[in-house]
Amino acid sequence: DTVLATGDLTNNGNLNAATSVQANNITNSGSMNVVTTNVGGNLNDNGTWQQTDSTVINFVGEGDQTFAPNTSTTYKTVNVNKTSGTFTATTNLLQVGKLNLLSASQTIFSQNVQIGTLSTNANSGNITFAKGGSISTATEILSSGDVTFGTLGEDSTFIFGAEDSLVDFTHNAGKTFIYGTIE
Repeated sequence: DTVLATGDLTNNGNLNAATSVQANNITNSGSMNVVTTNVGGNLNDNGTWQQTDSTVINFVGEGDQTFAPNTSTTYKTVNVNKTSGTFTATTNLLQVGKLNLLSASQTIFSQNVQIGTLSTNANSGNITFAKGGSISTATEILSSGDVTFGTLGEDSTFIFGAEDSLVDFTHNAGKTFIYGTIE
């Protein structure tokens, strides 16, 4: 089953779609059980996600988009594949198993992030991790844009791997700015 909303979608109940949901702005205050969610605008998640290993959220809009994640949810896969504009994860801790930054002019994580695997390419744009966080696996950022860890004047820590088993981080194609601590 596919749910196609030509405008905005607000879920206050149980949304079960075997295949996909596509909408502009999505507000989830209920329960989502969807394999693929395509977001053309903003996603505000205050509800729950019933996930399998194949559950994917795709941000595919033009212009600026925001994602207000639910702090109690670890999202399986999030893809940012925008034709233009900035993607911003706002207000809450973002926990994601696999994050693919495929295309955006800029991606901003304004709060702490916990990422299992991060994948990028040359079209990933500028990437900012403003409040610290972690990436569990070795990471090579392929974007030719700037990559920023932390915020000037604030103390934050970003960990690659775990405290007792650190992994490699590489960014060869653009500038890297570090404010705070990288481990």
